Amino acid sequence: MKRWITVLVSLVAIATGAAAQQNLVPNGDFSDKTDPLKGWRYVYPHMQQVYGDNQKYIRIGKHEGKRCVEFALTPAIANNQGAMIETAFIKVEAGATYQFEVDCCPNNLELKIFVEAWAPLPAEIKVQPRLRIWPAENGQPMLIVCDRKHIPAEGKKWLTVRDTYTVPKIVNVAGTDEPPEYLSIKVFACHSYAAQSKAYATNFRLIRTR
Repeated sequence: MKRWITVLVSLVAIATGAAAQQNLVPNGDFSDKTDPLKGWRYVYPHMQQVYGDNQKYIRIGKHEGKRCVEFALTPAIANNQGAMIETAFIKVEAGATYQFEVDCCPNNLELKIFVEAWAPLPAEIKVQPRLRIWPAENGQPMLIVCDRKHIPAEGKKWLTVRDTYTVPKIVNVAGTDEPPEYLSIKVFACHSYAAQSKAYATNFRLIRTR
């Protein structure tokens, strides 16, 4: 009897550990067979003045055997607006800690890996041009970035960028205290050092640690 109890406890511990290590990023390795970019945000019609053509510089490819997103930037784009891609919005718990990771090959570009916390923005609030917002869609309200953390990455080879981030319990949004509701991971590419510059990223991961 004791043996079965021990086995059961071990199985529960294994299951709990597996759940704790679950990657929360949908399609984080671009392996969706119907649409490798399913769930990803890289089209910015609401930011037409700056990033209206961002999708021109984002594509799916392979680099050194890794399936990945490819940033293909001209010098003019790299030195000015840059280009970016973001995961889907991931529902999270305020106050919880998460580890975020991205495998990337900056190549001739500098990559900045962001984790961003989002909170609902009331519809009656006047949106300022410099605010980082996302329009209401798919049953979600308009969202605004309320906190972030980023890590730069440079170099010619593949590397894994990782760090931890604790979601604030409360943020002030337009004078109202709100808990952040979502996280997302963004990779931003910029700074050209060659006639044509490319960078690569894949295996986006967000794992709750506590």
